[in-house]
Amino acid sequence: MAIPDPIQHDWPADRALLLVHGIGNAAPGDYAPLEQRLAEILAPAKKPYAIYSLYYDYLNDWFAGKEQVGTLNEALRGELRKNISRDFSTAVDFIGDVIWPVLLNDARLAVQMALRRQLLQMVADARRSGINNPGQMHISIIAHSLGCFHTFETLHSMCADPQCAITPARSRLQFDNVIFMASPVGLIGEVGGWIRTAVPQSGNLWSFRRPYTMPSEPSMIGGNVDYAKRTVAITGKLDPVGGYFFNDRWDAAYMDISVVANDVQIDDPQTPLNINSAGDLEAILAQSLRDHAPPDISDRHPHSWNGYVDRHATELLQWLDV
Repeated sequence: MAIPDPIQHDWPADRALLLVHGIGNAAPGDYAPLEQRLAEILAPAKKPYAIYSLYYDYLNDWFAGKEQVGTLNEALRGELRKNISRDFSTAVDFIGDVIWPVLLNDARLAVQMALRRQLLQMVADARRSGINNPGQMHISIIAHSLGCFHTFETLHSMCADPQCAITPARSRLQFDNVIFMASPVGLIGEVGGWIRTAVPQSGNLWSFRRPYTMPSEPSMIGGNVDYAKRTVAITGKLDPVGGYFFNDRWDAAYMDISVVANDVQIDDPQTPLNINSAGDLEAILAQSLRDHAPPDISDRHPHSWNGYVDRHATELLQWLDV
């Protein structure tokens, strides 16, 4: 499976932001409005950011991929139905459409390689712009939906790889922020565990290992150096992908990062969406489902990336303005 060249940018200062999208077949340019919105949020910051987006639509052909894993996909949805109330039957279909790509091993590994190559390219871009010391490169990541899973798995694999050129202890490259929005890591860990024998190379998945922490690397002078200086997980209380069913948290399917005291855990009430009942939520989820295509996520949808960014604009500026 061919992996295209990563995106290159000149750095206007010593900082950069990588956006890792989730479900869908997004193509280059599709997230330009989100990039523009983040540029507006970061406009008051002390220094400007180079903003990158990782696109992997070439690895995620929705319908063709689902045909390849049809039986496993139905097994996954069947396990969801056993464990989720019938009041949220549409949520089962929505969750299934979000997380089934975990069953495609080649695509999963290719996305992780694409993400690794993009991070290496960002470091190369920084050096080309005159910032040679990795310890002086301020890189942050914002991931959404399935992009959180790919980011979590990729950073763990990079940190554990003795051949990786950018790790926190050996190269002194630490990410300023790794921000997960609407993460299905807990959901994949829980549901994938039920059908573990059907998930390719499940033993290599960090999402199956709890408690959830970000990777670190042993230092030659003792102790461990964290890959991320700050980790944030923002989960909407109306977003079933994050493990919530109309304000009711399913703890087993929730990405809980509170085991590390300095990590930031936010449960977003999503009150501006005006979703007032479980029926309202089911109706919005049902409207987003489409045959032979990923769900259509509108701004009023509780899984909307734009919505997460807008509701947490103040915090994003605070975290990123280092």
